[in-house]
Amino acid sequence: MQNGLKKILGLLGLFILGSSAYLYHQFWVKPLVLPVEGIEWVVSPGTSLRQLLTTLQQNPQLEPYSVRGFEWLVRIQGLQHQLKTGEYHFPQGSTGQQMLTKMVRGEVQQYAITLVEGWTFEQVLQALAMHPKLKHSLSGLPLPEMLNNLKLPYSHPEGLFFPDTYYFVSQTLDVAILNRALATMQQHLYALWGARSHVSVITSPYQALILASIIEKETALETEKAIMSGVFYNRLALNMPLQADPTVVYGLGADFKGPLKKVHLSQDGPYNTYTRRGLPPSPIALPSFSSLQAAIYPLPVEFKYFVAKGDGSHYFSIDLAAHNQAVRTFLLRPAL
Repeated sequence: MQNGLKKILGLLGLFILGSSAYLYHQFWVKPLVLPVEGIEWVVSPGTSLRQLLTTLQQNPQLEPYSVRGFEWLVRIQGLQHQLKTGEYHFPQGSTGQQMLTKMVRGEVQQYAITLVEGWTFEQVLQALAMHPKLKHSLSGLPLPEMLNNLKLPYSHPEGLFFPDTYYFVSQTLDVAILNRALATMQQHLYALWGARSHVSVITSPYQALILASIIEKETALETEKAIMSGVFYNRLALNMPLQADPTVVYGLGADFKGPLKKVHLSQDGPYNTYTRRGLPPSPIALPSFSSLQAAIYPLPVEFKYFVAKGDGSHYFSIDLAAHNQAVRTFLLRPAL
């Protein structure tokens, strides 16, 4: 009888060992059967392992044995209370153990939004409002209330947010993205400003930000930005109007679609740098890092004028006579 019991126990041990080895191979080593696009799991705050497993069992993309194997992995390692909440993406080829490790580490799905250099604040708000994975708290708010929520260092929101790609998890507040972009812009702006060694007509970081936004809208060529900045420095030093078309366009409002005509240049307003000297009252767009650099570190040039050549570049002139000739050459030339 004892021999029989030993035999049964031995067989039972072999069965358990074999089952464990099978489960180990199936869920630790062998990739699970997942669709080509992978699967998405959402672990909500307060979700228990049992609730999670029930949700997984209702997922038609998962084999029932995969759910049971996942439960076995969790319980045998004692990790049922260490699964982090959030939204997860598991690509095809994932093993059960890889999925479990991801959830224990909290490696949740990341999303991205890109703020583009040259955008206005209105365009930034539109991009935030259209992103389906952000939690929207700014939509419909009056501008004063919105600015109060953002705790901006200036009274105007234009140009304060650094253009870059920002990564976030699902249901991140739109305000959080703006706060990160604001902090990044302040970091770059004040680092560049603090490292300057010259005294100039640009007397504050905010003035530098305004000029950087104008440079951003005037040229897309990196090689021209410091030259163009030098032109604007010269004009400011001589108390000449900046005569920057993008500031006029900004002052005409978002509904203006162009083209810019002579009559627009004569319509006085705070952003018309043809009728008013000095810088406009605020930035007109999001400046890139290279535009910030150019605005704070201009190239020492003698140029005071420039004209678009029609190919994306500009022709720079020292005096008005040379500038007028360049206008005739590049703007008034007959069509071919």
